[in-house]
Amino acid sequence: MGDGSHPPMPKLRFIFWALVLHELVVAFEVLFNPPTNIFTALKVPVTALGSQLTHLLMQQSGTDFLPPHLTNLFNRLQSFDTRTYYIRFGHETIVTCTHCRTLYDYLLVHCAKVSLEYIRLAGLITLMTISGSGKIKWRRWGLAAVIGAFAAEMWTIATVEVRIPRNGLDCEMWHDNIWYLRHLFLFVLPLILHFLPYSTGSQSAFSLLQPVAIHLDRIHARLSLYSIVHSAAQRNPELRKNAGEYWETMENESTLGRESRDVKREAERLGMGFENKENGKPEGRWKVREEARKIVDNMVEVVKGLQAVMGQRPSPAPPAANGGPLERHH
Repeated sequence: MGDGSHPPMPKLRFIFWALVLHELVVAFEVLFNPPTNIFTALKVPVTALGSQLTHLLMQQSGTDFLPPHLTNLFNRLQSFDTRTYYIRFGHETIVTCTHCRTLYDYLLVHCAKVSLEYIRLAGLITLMTISGSGKIKWRRWGLAAVIGAFAAEMWTIATVEVRIPRNGLDCEMWHDNIWYLRHLFLFVLPLILHFLPYSTGSQSAFSLLQPVAIHLDRIHARLSLYSIVHSAAQRNPELRKNAGEYWETMENESTLGRESRDVKREAERLGMGFENKENGKPEGRWKVREEARKIVDNMVEVVKGLQAVMGQRPSPAPPAANGGPLERHH
């Protein structure tokens, strides 16, 4: 993920173009394919008779015959209940569902059609919040908004009271208004998700410990190799002699450094003094050694804890060659 704040460029481009395609489809539907409404198209009141609708439509289209589905629609609009269903569910549902008679019949067909648009939106939200996109923490909120909007629309369509005035004018076209609100929601929600900040997302404890465990395995392998090399060196007289001479040289150099007044003064100035002093008298305990011992002890505790989590037993630390300078001067 690069710097941890943005997803990889190929994945980012794919999500971006999927978003652009979705927005173009929604914009095209709103601008060039709005919902059909025979009453608003002919500019007649909702209470207009079927014969009046037929005459006006034939006059505007310049034909003497109407398609069978429109003829069937005008015949069904003779019923007052069908007109309320037309206002509630829209033109497409009434025309296509010729077998529907009750409110629940039309509601089932309408729900099936509308759900496809929300499923498409939910798929886009899931795509925009896939693992590695930097938006995965927003997935639950995006999908919750989609489900909530779908439930709210279905509840409104099923329970809203359709009122038709006596003159049939200024009637609230519930389906058309909700259609525009739905497409506004389809258009705005992906844009909001797109401009929300990126994040690395929450990580499990195991995913955080895994790199540490790999690093510890490498350290363990090197220490094991060092222990084997040390044991082999002690069995060879020449190597054992060279190792002893090396540590003696290191001991002499460290002794000269610790006894140097200039080194002590500089160490004290840097806050890394060799010895603590109480009442002006040295105790003989060194700050550097104490700090090093604390660091080593903390590392040992961390290693034991990690090995307990990973189901491993802590391995004993390999001995230092000839005791090492730290052990020999402790």
